[in-house]
Amino acid sequence: LQKLSLVKNPLRRLPDSIDSLPNLKSCSLDWLNLDIIPAWAQRFSARRLYGERNLPAGVENLGYIDSIYCQFANRTESPTQIPTLLLRKDLRTLNMRNGSMAQIAENLGACSHLEYLHLPNNALKQLPDSISELTRLKVVDLAQNRLTRLDFRLSTNSLSVDKNPIQHISANFCSSYILYLSMQGCDIEALPEEFGNLPLRKLNLSANKLQNLPTSFARLRSLAQLNLSKNPLRELPSELLLGR
Repeated sequence: LQKLSLVKNPLRRLPDSIDSLPNLKSCSLDWLNLDIIPAWAQRFSARRLYGERNLPAGVENLGYIDSIYCQFANRTESPTQIPTLLLRKDLRTLNMRNGSMAQIAENLGACSHLEYLHLPNNALKQLPDSISELTRLKVVDLAQNRLTRLDFRLSTNSLSVDKNPIQHISANFCSSYILYLSMQGCDIEALPEEFGNLPLRKLNLSANKLQNLPTSFARLRSLAQLNLSKNPLRELPSELLLGR
């Protein structure tokens, strides 16, 4: 036996007998909900590693990981493997939701090939400054966390911070490269004048507490879709519709 695929089986452990197969060169572990990955499995790969309640112990032993998906169930602590996983140069997708993570590891910026970062429905209060070092990001989902400040700078096609209790948006954040930004249901009362510096194409500001918009909205020349529904807006800047 030279190639073995165990994709999408209900296995919780890998039998040690696999390691004794002398001619085995490839073993696909995609979408397995394992409790533990033994050290001997480090020569194998998992393009998409799935954890139903937690990341499997020994996940760092895998020789190659493209994507990690984990949907926590009633967890009260962060996975201890995250700092080690973020040092990997092969990881492109990190998707961990429905947990209680209050912070992400400071070395987030070391995961240089990361393209998709999904951390919705956790307890994140802030992000490390090193997120600005991730130059390949395409989608970032931080919805339903506990972010009160947007003071990080990042480059991504899409960012969602829906349903976070945002109280402050910094000038540094407004220097980010973001094409689609969703800030629905964040109870935002005001936007900084620098907000017009963002190269936005789509913007969702629905269900907030905005009464006015900064005049810098006139500089959002690339904006094609704007959602301002469910706000107590009293007026719109006259410059907003000029040149559209």
